[in-house]
Amino acid sequence: MAKHRINVGIIGCGAAATLHVKGYLNSQMANIVALSDRRIDRAKSLAEKFGLSNVKIFEDYEDLLKCGEIEAVSICTPHYLHAEMTLKAAEYKKHVLCEKPISTSLKQADEMINACKKSGVKLGVSYQFRFTPDIQKTKKEFDEGEFGIPIYGEAFVKWYRSDEAYYHADDVAKSWRGMQATEGGGALITQAIHFIDLLQWIMGP
Repeated sequence: MAKHRINVGIIGCGAAATLHVKGYLNSQMANIVALSDRRIDRAKSLAEKFGLSNVKIFEDYEDLLKCGEIEAVSICTPHYLHAEMTLKAAEYKKHVLCEKPISTSLKQADEMINACKKSGVKLGVSYQFRFTPDIQKTKKEFDEGEFGIPIYGEAFVKWYRSDEAYYHADDVAKSWRGMQATEGGGALITQAIHFIDLLQWIMGP
């Protein structure tokens, strides 16, 4: 008997959405049925790039959420929109996979978690480095006690992001990156957050 495939909608069709599309297309567990972006040309371009000829295209993300066939959504929008969109998705009883960071404040993050619990839907945050082979092996060995009892850990992040690549990648990036109100923080919340997550996941809370 064939396994049920989850019908997924993707909200926000920038760079992060490209990775989500690739993941869903490589999965045997999901169907992409809709895309949404307030710049509708970006949604159409993403659909064309991956040959998604049968997906529904929306400019307003709430119209996507109203689709009864959609069971879950990927939220791939700028950080400051994560909370609003997750709360609305929970209202429509959609499971949520949200790009990192979960939000720009602890208060909003708690609201998102509580709303999804109340609605009986799952909320996940996309920390993809957990699934790389070397990290999976490290996690397994920690869990099996290969390193003894962990008492201290450090992470060093040496990624480089030029102004051109980071702040000026396109008009959308320039409109929200590098500003506290919309991004929520600097390198700590945008890059280092992956390694903070790994430290917590591998070594415990």
